[in-house]
Amino acid sequence: MPPSTQPKLLRVLEDLKVRRLGGKHEIAVDARILAATSHQLGTHLREELYYRLSVFQIEVPPLRDHKEDIPPIAEVMLRNLNRKHSTRVTGVDAEVMDLLQRYDWPGNVRELRNVLERAAIMAGEGTIRLANLPSPAFAVNPGSHSAPASVYEGPIMLQPGQPLTKLEEAYIKLTLDHVRGNRKLAAEMLGISLRTLQNRIAGLREEAKATTPGS
Repeated sequence: MPPSTQPKLLRVLEDLKVRRLGGKHEIAVDARILAATSHQLGTHLREELYYRLSVFQIEVPPLRDHKEDIPPIAEVMLRNLNRKHSTRVTGVDAEVMDLLQRYDWPGNVRELRNVLERAAIMAGEGTIRLANLPSPAFAVNPGSHSAPASVYEGPIMLQPGQPLTKLEEAYIKLTLDHVRGNRKLAAEMLGISLRTLQNRIAGLREEAKATTPGS
């Protein structure tokens, strides 16, 4: 909340009254205020508002400080992700869970959810394995004693001198095959918008027609 807006909230907390945007009369309210911040307390709030809000504080530690909670958190996340993406992921492989519990998670729970979401889409069903983890976006921090996440091994053959468009075409096809032609899921896995994916597919088709003799 910008400093210019904070006095307005302070007045609401003190008077327990609000005025609708464009309204002429104040309305009495009886509400409990829950405030959250990822900043150090007292560094970005006006002093009077800070003390008014900090009647009772609950400090939530970063994920790296309670890694023993990762298995139950991952279980709940995967249930929600299965509903979202119509996947049938049953859990996390023991080797993957060991890696998750040794990673430092600078992005906290949001980063864990992102890693699990991509892995669930890649796996589709069954358990999440090392090959399903996003790479190189997810890698173990230097200094930790775990191995880096495995790169997905697929039928793409890398040869020196191949045009980048050929590699892009092969990777897009591999991803589409993996998600059974679901372009929305493929775009999410590739980290691009659905429109961008459709444009690239159309462009690759036009290029293929242009290079085909007699086309």
